[in-house]
This record gives sequence, C-alpha cells and structure tokens, in this order.
Amino acid sequence: MADVLNPRRAPRVPLRCTVEIRHRALAWNAEIEDLGPRGCQVRTPRVISRGRDVRLTIRPDELGGRTIVLNGKVVWARPDSPSRIGVGFDPGTDVSWFQELLGADPLAQRAALRIPERISFDARLYLGLPPRRVTVFTPDEIAVLRAAAAGSTIEQLARAMGDAFEPARGRLFSLIGRRMITLDSALAASPDRWRQILGDVVGARRGTPAQATPAVASAPSEPRTVHLVEVGEKSRDAG
Repeated sequence: MADVLNPRRAPRVPLRCTVEIRHRALAWNAEIEDLGPRGCQVRTPRVISRGRDVRLTIRPDELGGRTIVLNGKVVWARPDSPSRIGVGFDPGTDVSWFQELLGADPLAQRAALRIPERISFDARLYLGLPPRRVTVFTPDEIAVLRAAAAGSTIEQLARAMGDAFEPARGRLFSLIGRRMITLDSALAASPDRWRQILGDVVGARRGTPAQATPAVASAPSEPRTVHLVEVGEKSRDAG
C-alpha cells in the first residue's frame, strides 16, 4: 500500500496570530492557525466561498511587528464551527518574510522540519502533547485524536473514516506539526492528560460534539503571536 502524502506542497508552521482579512469592501479580524510560504489556515467568524480573492494583513511579533500584506484566494472553506478557510497566496508572492520568520524563531524552524512529507500506512498514531490554549477541534481532527488514543495505525484510521479520510489528510499532518499527534511511542502522552483539558474528546462516541474544557486561562485579549509548539519544547527542556 502506498504511503500517505502530505497534501501541502510547502512547509507550514503552527502559528497563531491576528490577521486582518479584506474581501471587497468588507474587512474583519480573524486568527491564523498555521502559516507557510504558499498559504495559511485561518479561523474566521465570517466564511468566504471558495475561489474568492482576499487580502491578508499580518504583523508577526517575530518580525518586530512589521506589516506583511498577502494577496490570495480561498481554496477551501468549512462553515461548521469552528469555521475555517484555507488561503493560497498568489503565484509570485515574495516569501522572503517566511525565511526571516524561521530565522527569528527556532521553535517555528523546528516545527517546519518536523512535519514529514509522507507517512507509511502501517505507522501507528499516538496522542502527543495537549494544547495549552482553548482549542476547538473539527470532526476530522477528533477522528484522528480518537484513533491516536486507541493506538491505531493510519491504515486503520483510513478504513474507519472511509471517503472522509482523503480530505482529512491535511488535518493529520497539521496535528503532527503541532505535536498533538506523534508517531513515536516514546513521546506519547497519556489519554488522561487530554481528558483533563479537552473533556471527552478522546472518549466521545462518534458524532458526539466535543466540548473544550481548558485547564488554563484563555488567551489574553491583546493580539499577539502564540506558538502551539511552545509546550512541546518546554516540556522536553524541563525533562
């Protein structure tokens, strides 16, 4: 059986920062969840249809708050809560800022290197480090987390999800990049750690909405950049 390929053609880093989205005469704030030189994933209160042109404005802390304006198109949209869109940047976009970002942030650089291009179907999934911030997972992400909690292989996950597995591949690689899923049993976290933070996400029955119950305070109201990889790096250093 062939390997599972990462559907993204360029590296992404798990990065949370405020972004201004502009579409025609409308503008609103949203939150980037992962970012790369060719596109990004955005959690947004307003969903835009696939194929629409957008302009994104971000000011990453790592670049001294410098304004970066990126033009692109919506390549996918999921209206179900939490609503998200995927944006592909226009061809010819200057991506020198991304290399500067990686150079200024060792955590982001490690995250970019950590995400594999392909994974064997017989690779086994394990729960990694739970998030420190309020995180609402999509049904695809919950399915992957359940499979990891059971120690399933990717082949078993694919069979269980059926046709839904193909569009969920990006979620799988994203969770690996965010260190919430690991392929190394030595780095696996106990499912109990996930239940304390995310309620019954792991044990919930299929089709049951998962309620996030964070054990830490929610993020501050002031816009800032937050890396989900922070908790992984700190835990390793502490150990």
